[in-house]
Amino acid sequence: MENSDSENISGKSQIRKNTLIIILGGISIVSIVLVIISFSLSYKAQVSEKEAEGKERIAMLEVRKAADQQKEALIQRKISEQQQQIAEQQKLITEEQRQYAVEQQNIALKEKKEAQVQRQLAEEAESQAIIARDEAEQQRQEAISQKHIADEQRINAENSEQHARRLRLLAIARSLAVQSSEMEKSVQSDLPALLALQAYVFNKENEGKENDPDIFRALSGVVDDEIVLRNQKDEIRSVVVDHNGHMLVSCSLDGTVDIWDLTSPNITPVSLTTDKYGETGFRTLALNRQGNLLAGGTMEGAVLVWNLNAAGYPFRVLEGQGGIIYDLSFHPDGKNLAVACSDGNIRIWDVSQQPSSWKNMPSAGAIITAVCFSPDGKNLLWATNQGKILINAINSVSTDTREISPSGNTVYCLSFSQDGSFLAAGQADGLIKLWNFRENDIKPINLIGHSSGVTSLNFSQDDRFLSSCSYDGTIRIWNIARPEDQPMIIEDDIGSWIYSIVFTPDGNKLISGNSDKTIKIRTIKAELLAQKICEIVTRNMSHEEWEKYVGADIEYRKTCEGK
Repeated sequence: MENSDSENISGKSQIRKNTLIIILGGISIVSIVLVIISFSLSYKAQVSEKEAEGKERIAMLEVRKAADQQKEALIQRKISEQQQQIAEQQKLITEEQRQYAVEQQNIALKEKKEAQVQRQLAEEAESQAIIARDEAEQQRQEAISQKHIADEQRINAENSEQHARRLRLLAIARSLAVQSSEMEKSVQSDLPALLALQAYVFNKENEGKENDPDIFRALSGVVDDEIVLRNQKDEIRSVVVDHNGHMLVSCSLDGTVDIWDLTSPNITPVSLTTDKYGETGFRTLALNRQGNLLAGGTMEGAVLVWNLNAAGYPFRVLEGQGGIIYDLSFHPDGKNLAVACSDGNIRIWDVSQQPSSWKNMPSAGAIITAVCFSPDGKNLLWATNQGKILINAINSVSTDTREISPSGNTVYCLSFSQDGSFLAAGQADGLIKLWNFRENDIKPINLIGHSSGVTSLNFSQDDRFLSSCSYDGTIRIWNIARPEDQPMIIEDDIGSWIYSIVFTPDGNKLISGNSDKTIKIRTIKAELLAQKICEIVTRNMSHEEWEKYVGADIEYRKTCEGK
């Protein structure tokens, strides 16, 4: 029982403790809530206070701004009042200026009227002066016109007189030349030489043709400067000269190839070794532009190529051609050699290689009589016994072959001018055809003169002249600038055939290979022949000779000073 009461008391005590704890816990929570509310209200009060302070500052700024605007308004009003005062002053000044301008305008109008009066007076005076000047100018122009007419008549008269005198002196020159040629072998004195020389002087002074054939024939007839070289025992078929004019090479049907020193032509030449090649004869030669390789074509088809820079002049043989080698031509690069053969084939040999290689060109099977490279090396030309001249672009051998001359007459030789502007072709009927590529002439000019086949052609180094030789035994020198003029003519003394011709590089001499087994070197410059005549004559013409051959009305003069 007691234990039960004790337990009840203890239970109630525990209930009271728990109730007290709950009450205290609720009070604590309420306290916390109140603290939080207190903090929140305090924060809002602070925010409101800050907002009030901000509004107060804004209000103060607005007050200050209003004060500043009031001050600015006062300043602007003062400025406006000042500007109004200035405007009133400007108005007064403008009025004064207007009145002054009116006065000046009145003065200007008065001066303008006076100026108009003066201008009218001046215009009247100028008009009178112009009339007087025009009359004076007309008179001056008439005087000038009359003077010009008189001067033209005087000049025409003088020109006519000078022209007539010039033509007469040129006619006298030709007459003297013809008489010199006629008496050359019958008169054993200086007279033929003096007539030839005076003919040259008159022709030169009166602007006659530089290569007048009559003058040249007279000069060359009285000057015996021809050099004849003899060493080979059969016909000389080809001659070539190196670029500096020191070396001459000739080949012959006797199977020899000789090198001559042109600085001492009378010295026995060097005969090149051939090892029995060409026993039936050498027919043609070619020297490359560089001067180190010489090629010789034989009658039996072999081509020999000598190295002129090596001791003993060693050679190699290009074989495979099946007939006579008619012509040879080196490419400007000096490494390739074109060979024209009677078997109808054209071969281009690369002689820079050991052994040499070759390729065939499309020749259509005809006999190839002549071949040459263009000076720029881009084209190869060849001629046939059917009268065709064909041109082929080296880098397009299958498609670029075209024909430029279907004449039907066998073409014996071809030659390009040094600059490639002209191409000449010599035919079996004696006709020479000359193409002018500079003017794109499709139709060639015909050079007529030879009576038989043209065997060789050669342009001078300056491309002013073309030389030709023929089976008719003559050499002709044509002026390329005036191809219609008659050429200078050299007739061989015994009428032998002339197979080959070449100018010396200076253009002063011409070298020919002949059927009489000789090589002939001739001076072809009229000026040089005239100089030699003055060296050999011992006197001048007498006054009687002058009157007889020149004319009594032509003032006497010495033909050679110092004689």
